[in-house]
Amino acid sequence: LGDLRFERSLRWLVNDVAMVVFFFVAGLEIRRELSHGALAERRQALLPVVGALGGMAVPAAIYLALAGDVAPRGWAIPSATDIAFALGVLALLGRRVPLALRMLLLALAVLDDLGAIIVIALFYSSGVSVGGLLVAALGVGAILGLRAGAVQRKRAYFVPALVIWAGLYAAGLHPTLAGVLVGLLTPVRSRLGPSGFLRSCEASIARLGH
Repeated sequence: LGDLRFERSLRWLVNDVAMVVFFFVAGLEIRRELSHGALAERRQALLPVVGALGGMAVPAAIYLALAGDVAPRGWAIPSATDIAFALGVLALLGRRVPLALRMLLLALAVLDDLGAIIVIALFYSSGVSVGGLLVAALGVGAILGLRAGAVQRKRAYFVPALVIWAGLYAAGLHPTLAGVLVGLLTPVRSRLGPSGFLRSCEASIARLGH
């Protein structure tokens, strides 16, 4: 468009766009389970966190023990779990896998991948842009504001989500973090709640009585 060009490869579309949607869906599932599901209890939620940390530290330690002085900077390579492979195995097993086990493995894989992204950002990137982080923080604040205002329209959350994605991309962090963040910030409880629904019903019945 005039002098403005936007040229990106198919690989970029997969890694920085499609994978963001994939992680968003995974974040939604974890958010639901953390709220009122298999990971709702703190002890259950702690298990995938500890498992993810161990799943990163142990492979990295084995790599360092075998690599020696040959290629020590590659220690982060075996620390990430392939979440797509893990979910593919679960899909093949189908209903034979209990829901609690499925959510545990999903949370473990996502947390492991997030840890690997953080490691890359801290140890392998040229630097993180503070300005990009501030832009992402604005997007997070906007979503929290929409939640506080009990906004139910899904389209209202699209622009703040895009701001988070753009901010993290500009900051030099992997945009898949945006997908997980938006998924975890998405409201999972009803606007009224049980007590609000009861009050609404009582008010309607009272109006009918008149």
